[in-house]
Parts: sequence; structure tokens; C-alpha cells
Amino acid sequence: SFRWRIQLWHTLILVVVVSTFAGVLYWNARIGRLREFDNELLSAAQVLSAAVSNLPPHELAGGDPRALRGQPPGDLGRGPRRETADARRPTDPPPRNRMPPELGRGDGVRRLPRQPSERILADLDLPDMLKRHPGPPGSQAWFAVWRGDGQPLKQSNVPPNAAVRAAAGLADGEYVFRQNGDRRVVSLGGPHGSVIDVGRSTEPEQRQFNHLLWQLTAVGAGVMLIGLLGGFVLSRNVVQPLVEMSATAAAISATNLSRRIETANFDRELQSLAATFNSMFERLEAAFERQSRFTADASHELRTPLTVIITHLEYAARREGLPADDRETLDACLRAARRMKSLIEGLLLLARVDAGSFEISRQPCDLAAIVD
Repeated sequence: SFRWRIQLWHTLILVVVVSTFAGVLYWNARIGRLREFDNELLSAAQVLSAAVSNLPPHELAGGDPRALRGQPPGDLGRGPRRETADARRPTDPPPRNRMPPELGRGDGVRRLPRQPSERILADLDLPDMLKRHPGPPGSQAWFAVWRGDGQPLKQSNVPPNAAVRAAAGLADGEYVFRQNGDRRVVSLGGPHGSVIDVGRSTEPEQRQFNHLLWQLTAVGAGVMLIGLLGGFVLSRNVVQPLVEMSATAAAISATNLSRRIETANFDRELQSLAATFNSMFERLEAAFERQSRFTADASHELRTPLTVIITHLEYAARREGLPADDRETLDACLRAARRMKSLIEGLLLLARVDAGSFEISRQPCDLAAIVD
């Protein structure tokens, strides 16, 4: 029906709008949280990279420290050469106290002594902002620092099934993200070829996404229910004028042509349609009135000549000495005239009924006697 077609289209449009809005909202929230999640991992990796930059280069790159300083390979197995007092020439000036390289000169800044590697590695840990994330066991953040030769330098809180591996070919400052099951890992290139891996399980975020999805589903279902109820009321209000016009048209008959459609509460488009129906009803009423008037006038005009014909036929049939053939002819004409008079009286009766001036007199009767 027209009403249910409106309801169906309204429901379809509402489903598309609500689903699109909820999908865009969920997608933006998910993308935004994952981007924030990646930024947290990258910030933690950068903090670790700044901390491990205080380590000696040979501990980050791997290998012998003297090879990194450029000593000849033949001297790698021997310690530094010593100079004795006898070996010095008499003309050489006495040795001076050299400033430790850690203090530095020329820039006016007194540098702190380098901390031992063991203490740096012991203090190496994730920032508090990443360790405060709640979650079940196995979902906490972890990190791993790899040397340039691929050997692990330090690992902390790494899950057994995390499948940690060092990403090769990353320059200092370059990073790459990868997804390992429900874990998100960032690999950051550190100084001297080192690689820092920081990862954390995305299970807490996934639970938040599922909760958000259920919330959006519940809100969307509520909006859909309210929209469907509103669409039902709207379609009923749209169709109600058509129902009233149909009821008015059904109530109009040959005996009641005075009914008209009330257009005061209709919309402009339906008022035009109702006015067209009212004009048609007026024409029908005028046509029925003309027909009833013609039937009444014609029947009334035909009654007088038929009465005269019947009277003369009856008078002629009572004469004596009339031949048998002539009497039979007069009887046939008399029967036809009386039948025509009965038809005319019936037309007059119908004309009075159509005009509404005919009153029916109802009385109790014995139906069994009438049937017998």
C-alpha cells in the first residue's frame, strides 16, 4: 500500500543514515586511538634511544672497541704501549696533567663524567606513561634493545610468545610499525646501528572498541525505534486525508448525493484533489436530480392519456353485438394499456424514492403466510 511504501522508504533511509553515522564515528574513534597508541610506543622508543646513546659505541654496534677506534688489527691482541722514563729523551718536556676528556674544553661547559654501562642498562626502562596502562597479565608494555650485530642488549617484560625480532636496515631515527597478532610493535633505529623494539598488547583498546561498538549499536537501535515510530505516525497523517476522502466517496449514493469532503484540515496538494472530487459530486447530484425530475414529469404526463385509452377500451369492450375478433382485439389492447399504466406508476414511485419524498411504512407480518 501507499502507506507501507512510505514506511519502507523511511526505514531504509533511516537505516542508511544511522549506519553511516555510527560507522564513521566508530572508524574515526578507532583510527584516532590507534594513532595515539602508535605515538605512545614511538615516544617510549625515542626515550629509550636517547638513554642508550650514552653507551659506548662498541657496546651498541658490537665488536672490539679498539677496532672501532681504528687501531691496526695486529695490535688488537695487545694492550697500549707504555713509555718508561728511560725511553723519554732528555730534551722532552716533563709530562703535564691532561684534562679528562669528559670535562671538555672550548665550549665553556663542564661535562659530567660518563656513567658506567652497567648502570645505564640497569636504569633503562619504559616511561611511566606506558607502564600505567591497565590490562591483564601479558598485555603490559615491553621493550628490547638490539645491538648492531643483532645480539640482544637488554629485554624487559617480553612475553614468551611475542616473537621479538630486530628489524634490520633501519637508520638512526627511522621507525616502522608492525602488528604481531594482538600486539603492536614499533622498531626504531638507534645510534650506531642499534634497534629498539617497544610493544604492547592492543587487547585493552580492543575491549574499548567493542564497548564503543555495543554503545553505538544500542544508541542506533534506539534512534531506529524512535524513527520508526515517528515514520509510522507520519505515514498515518499523510494517508489519513486519503482515507477520509475514500470514506466520503463510499457514503455517497443515489439517495444521498449531498455529502462533500471537508478540506479545511487538508494540505494544499490534497485540497486541490478534494475540490475536484467535490465538483464531480455536484455534477452527479445535478444529473440525478434532472433524471428524477424527467422521470416524474414523463410519468405524470403519460398517466392521463393512458387513463383515457383504458377508459375508452373498457367502454368499447362492454358494447353488445361486438364480433368475437373485435372483442379479442379490444381485450388485448386493454391488457397492454393496463400493463403500461403499471410501469408508469412504478416509474413515479422510483422518482419519489430518488427525490427522498417516499416514506416506507413498516408493519409486523407473518413471513410464513407470505411464503406459503
